[in-house]
Amino acid sequence: MHRTIRRRPAPPSLRRRSPLGCFLALICAALLSACAGGSGSSGFELARAENRAIERALASDGCEVNDGLTICASNSALPTTTATARVEMTRTPTPTGPAPTGSAIPTGSPSTRTPTATRHASRTPTPTPIPLQPAVDINLAPGEAIPCQQDGPAGACSFVLSYDTRGVPDDAAYRVALRPRNPDGRWRILPATDGGAVVAVPSASPQYQIAVLVFLDAPTFVPDEVELLAESGADLAFVTPVLSVESTTP
Repeated sequence: MHRTIRRRPAPPSLRRRSPLGCFLALICAALLSACAGGSGSSGFELARAENRAIERALASDGCEVNDGLTICASNSALPTTTATARVEMTRTPTPTGPAPTGSAIPTGSPSTRTPTATRHASRTPTPTPIPLQPAVDINLAPGEAIPCQQDGPAGACSFVLSYDTRGVPDDAAYRVALRPRNPDGRWRILPATDGGAVVAVPSASPQYQIAVLVFLDAPTFVPDEVELLAESGADLAFVTPVLSVESTTP
């Protein structure tokens, strides 16, 4: 009696894969690699989105909302208007047609007056002021160079940034943000008041951009540097165009 010897199946690691299976495995690996790489580029996409919002606000001289932050162009001319109630005057109609015929009016009898137009005045209009939209006017016009004074042969140059605020609550808090442009760098956040700040401009870059940050509620913490203005926690950001630096030696 002869036994039939059966071969054990090869383990999965030793089985021969078909070309189609190998091709599908390569596609899956490529997709997984692409997904892993895409997650790391989210910060770059957020920076691009904020830069586009800044460019649109500057081009329209208006405001854009991006990632919860309202970004406005500095020195934007916002109109001040008042709403006035409409006044309408009503007039009693005057009788028309031929005068009535009759006997002469006896002496001593009351005379009749021809009805005349009467005027009813409406209520005195009360102007209703419309609240001003928040705005910040920075003392640097588009195309103007930053006039800073060189602190040393290779040091930074400093200047006083002043600005006027309109329509901003009295208890709001302020910061000034500064970043190099072309290439872009991180925003450096500096202390400020409701009228200005002392800004030190490093000499590493010839072009910069400035933003006045408005916090409607006093912040408990503001970082010293951020990649995005939205990371500062501000409610409003009034941004200048790209500015050049014109340093002078004291």
